Amino acid sequence: MVRGVSSVRRGVAFETERLHVASWHRPVARDHRPLTAIVRAMLTPTVTHPLPDAWHGRYDEERAQRWIAGRDKESEMLLCRLGQSDETVGLLILSWMESDVLRIGYLLQVSAFGHGYASEMVVGLVEWCRTHSTNAIIEAGVASDNVASIRVLTRSGFTAVLPHGNAEQTYVLRLAD
Repeated sequence: MVRGVSSVRRGVAFETERLHVASWHRPVARDHRPLTAIVRAMLTPTVTHPLPDAWHGRYDEERAQRWIAGRDKESEMLLCRLGQSDETVGLLILSWMESDVLRIGYLLQVSAFGHGYASEMVVGLVEWCRTHSTNAIIEAGVASDNVASIRVLTRSGFTAVLPHGNAEQTYVLRLAD
């Protein structure tokens, strides 16, 4: 377990105008691909480029299984699917901190870039947290050169807490003051 992260799962699931977001272990009627196939299709070099170095490289079946097991130990993993087709377009990663902080990460498959899905995921999560009186602060780390992700966070109400120029910036949204 990652230090400072609770293994407690909160059962986050929500819908937005276009997306269904729920645990990646929840059975889905129309998408019969195994989770390893979804992960392998999503974790391409274009997608993993701004992510930690350990996530870079080719994903075969074994590496995908190890990656899934690693995420299950430290995070609550949510698949983001298009509501009408059940096509998986992204992942939302939640790490429930022992304090009042929820650390989030997200990624989209390449074909989903530029359609507003990341913003929709983040706004949907924020609304879920507000509705469920969950955590006072939502936090996200983002590479300083990941302009698209920074835009998603700032448009969703997050503000930077570390000075520009660092390799990674932290953005926060305070739900309760």
